[in-house]
Amino acid sequence: MWRAEQSGGTLFVSLGARRVEAAVQVRGRWLGDSAMTFAIDPGAASESAAAVLTQALAPLGHALQHWREMPRTDGVVLRELRVLVADGWLTWATLPWSDGLADSATADAYVRAQLAAGGTPCDAADAVCVDDAAYGRPRAVARFPVGVMDALARFAASLGVALRSVCPLSVAAWTAAPRGGTFALAVLDEGLTAVVQGGRRIGEVIVRGPLGEVAEGDAPVRALQGLWNRLRARDPQFAALPCLAVLDLAQVTGNAAFPDAALPTGLQHLKWPAQPLGAPPSRRLQLAALFASRTASRPSGLDAMPAAGARPWLRWAAAAAVAAALLGVAQAWQLARQVQATQVEWTALREAPAPVVRHAPWSREDLARVQAVNTAVRELNLPISALLAALQPPGDLRVAVLGVDVASGAPAVAGGPSSVKISAQARSGADMARYVAYVAQRRPFGSAYLVRHEIATEASDRPYRFTVEAQWKD
Repeated sequence: MWRAEQSGGTLFVSLGARRVEAAVQVRGRWLGDSAMTFAIDPGAASESAAAVLTQALAPLGHALQHWREMPRTDGVVLRELRVLVADGWLTWATLPWSDGLADSATADAYVRAQLAAGGTPCDAADAVCVDDAAYGRPRAVARFPVGVMDALARFAASLGVALRSVCPLSVAAWTAAPRGGTFALAVLDEGLTAVVQGGRRIGEVIVRGPLGEVAEGDAPVRALQGLWNRLRARDPQFAALPCLAVLDLAQVTGNAAFPDAALPTGLQHLKWPAQPLGAPPSRRLQLAALFASRTASRPSGLDAMPAAGARPWLRWAAAAAVAAALLGVAQAWQLARQVQATQVEWTALREAPAPVVRHAPWSREDLARVQAVNTAVRELNLPISALLAALQPPGDLRVAVLGVDVASGAPAVAGGPSSVKISAQARSGADMARYVAYVAQRRPFGSAYLVRHEIATEASDRPYRFTVEAQWKD
């Protein structure tokens, strides 16, 4: 047996779509004799994901036990387990911001209800993680099935180590990628493609199937370029990005679908960060180590283990409370300024001489007639055709515009911004969020805000019905 004073090692495991890989790292150095790889046979136990993963992890557990029993001179004992999970084992969704997310008591139930309404029902034991984006921004949601979590928990228990982190592969790649501003990254992992888009935090994760086999020449490259062009055509957030960074996790094995040669226009290789010390294992395990080091001080909200990724509900609630307090202070200050200004005006009126009335005041009927004429003129000047054309969603965005209210579209001040209210219906929350972003970037609109949304429970497909207020300027 090992002594208590021996060095603690971290076991990194990559749970891929077709294989499971593992290696041990001690103080930033990989142990070359600890690298192991075993294939995953999805058809070996088709009854559940838990059975598939349990069978895949069993030979790895036996090999690790044998590795631990070997005579060692480096004095290493395994202390913790950190796992990267391929995105194909998970379910991804994007939820628009709601006040339900800011309440720590109702946030988890709200997220599960939204996933169920969108066609992704959750088991009570599933781990549902929400990214800790800025207050008021849409949230990326990852669902870890209970079968995956149970298989990993049993594996950690069989080794006698603590399960510290369970994170999606795309999140680790996003965290390790050097970037600035809005960014898009394609992670290629043995038949699975995850396209991640966002800024400082992840905004959306899209998982696709295989792009093609290596034997077909440049077919995978052309397939990825086609996928990127489709995403840019249907989503304004992708259309605003100049290129798609590509991370091919098979490059180290020599079986890369995307070799280091030049890529077509719109695609570019991701610059790979410096390698840790020791014999480098696969890129998946390198990502796991980089993710652990870069999230040590600030855990990720998309980590399924609460100890490593504390839920952001309390931070959102605190942000809401601080925002409300600041708003109250601002309103009190503004009210004090208005009272002071009113007092000054009242004093000036008392000291000023009485005004001389030169013309008879307009009657109530005259004022009503003038206001009616001004309103009719403003409505006739509205660019109805341009507004309706800008509100029409693209063909692949599942949103139907139900109505447009332009009666309130006249500016209060000439030349100032006007607003219209759009009533629409979407098939999912993600389509609703994309439509709001789509309108915000369409001319002549300068901005768009989601005012209200609800789920039509009386309809069989339970669509989202929502109202968007968009501002425009002539």
